[in-house]
Amino acid sequence: MMAKFKAEGNLENANRNISAYNAFINLMDTAVEVLQNKKYSVSQYADFIESGITGYESGSVPPAIEQVNVGNVQRSMIHKVKAVFLLGANEGKFPGISLDEGLLSDNDRGILQSCNIELAPDTLTHTFETKFLTYKTLCLPSEKLFISCPSMDMRGGTLRSAYIFTVLKKLFTSLTVEGMVTGVKKPFDEYIGTPESTFQELIRLMASSKDTPVQPGWVAVKRWFEGNKQWSDRIRLLYKAFHIHVPSEPMNEQLAGELFGQPLTGSVSAFEAYTNCPFAYFLQYGIKARERKIAQITPLGIGSVSHTVLEMFFHRIKENNLDYNDISEEYMNRCVLEEMKRAASSFWGKNILDSKRNEYLLNRYGNTLGLTVKTLVRHIIGGEFRPINQEVIFGGKSSLKPVSETSEHNRAIISGKIDRLDVFKEGDTSYIRIIDYKTGSKALSMEDFYYGLQLQLPVYMKAIMENQDFFKRLFHTNEIVPAGILYYNIDDPIVKTNYTATSAEIERLVAKQLMLKGLVLDREPVIKAMDKNFTDQSDIIKVKKN
Repeated sequence: MMAKFKAEGNLENANRNISAYNAFINLMDTAVEVLQNKKYSVSQYADFIESGITGYESGSVPPAIEQVNVGNVQRSMIHKVKAVFLLGANEGKFPGISLDEGLLSDNDRGILQSCNIELAPDTLTHTFETKFLTYKTLCLPSEKLFISCPSMDMRGGTLRSAYIFTVLKKLFTSLTVEGMVTGVKKPFDEYIGTPESTFQELIRLMASSKDTPVQPGWVAVKRWFEGNKQWSDRIRLLYKAFHIHVPSEPMNEQLAGELFGQPLTGSVSAFEAYTNCPFAYFLQYGIKARERKIAQITPLGIGSVSHTVLEMFFHRIKENNLDYNDISEEYMNRCVLEEMKRAASSFWGKNILDSKRNEYLLNRYGNTLGLTVKTLVRHIIGGEFRPINQEVIFGGKSSLKPVSETSEHNRAIISGKIDRLDVFKEGDTSYIRIIDYKTGSKALSMEDFYYGLQLQLPVYMKAIMENQDFFKRLFHTNEIVPAGILYYNIDDPIVKTNYTATSAEIERLVAKQLMLKGLVLDREPVIKAMDKNFTDQSDIIKVKKN
């Protein structure tokens, strides 16, 4: 029979017969073990066989056109489907977050892969693969695509939806996002689970239906929480929270004056923060909310440590009265290493170097700061401007007065700290150059300056000019002239070149990536004071001759 079904191509019936045959053989083996050599009547033996056959079940895939496949986005191989239900599309979950570089940087991986060493994908490849996977998943269905995500976790914390919601709404403007509050409601008993999950559902219900009567079932749930010793305090706090009235009126002038001070005093960064987001300004500079400090290396900490290392390096040069032309590369590397360890221990604590990972990260960033110091010294040697001071403070307790801005009824006092102040003297005139160090990519944008998003360097120069009497006495000069406001991006850039490039050619390409960027005075003597070798183009400042 089985051979006949196979010959006819009826594999389904053939498999059923094979399964039935195997089940019958197993039943006979069981009969031998159970019945042994005892004698039974025909009816008793028939009952035994019937009982065994009745309990037999054969599993097979239902021969239906419609079916549901459940799988993981990363591993499922699904094709030609009518509808896809994408669950859990939250930020960081779909698409997944980018991986950290880990012990090996992307540059390290590139070098090892060029030596035919097989490694896991780098962060760039992982990003591309994630984007492709997202595109592939969204394009799977031929008719319908449903995407959903939870808005809260089991503890009531907020969960953000994935960026694909924003992308799809831009592509298809008629799309709307439906929530549980506005969508179809589930039966009451489907909301009841563990005490924690039920409590979170109760919070959502109370938040969405303050003015509507609560279902009788939820009244019973409330009574249960009220009568339970472990939950009674939490339910009372919940009731209290929903009866707090939060005024929607803006903060009045008197309260703002008490909170922020009168006259208003702050740094340039603070006023830039207000322009970007008034609420963020309120949190940071009003109620002074701070994240809990964790002893781990962060970009913010790296920025602070970098400024300290550069400040102390130039302080050493000035204190020891050294000539920049006589400083060796070995001396620069030693200074950076010593100051890096000192600054890191001061900022993160002495135990920060106990971790091999932290030690590696700091050594790696120390190499970047070593390149930074060598580049800055090259800039100084290549021109006539010389650093006068580091971390120049104006406002507050400094002898330099702050920048003051007055409106009809209010007055703002702006203080700040200038990373580096350079001067070039020509006769009775002193030209001032301000340099600000940035650990990220930064360029001066006149548009951002116009809208108040990038005030730092212009305000710094204004502070110098408002204190020019002080600087005239300091430089023994009759005139102070602004010469430039410039950014230096602290970086160890990767440049594209071919395998035949020499070390000198690579260094020139790196130098072009590390030029000072910003605004300079349009006077050729001033530009040549920044770059002695300037003809048509400069390798120190990003300018060229028209």
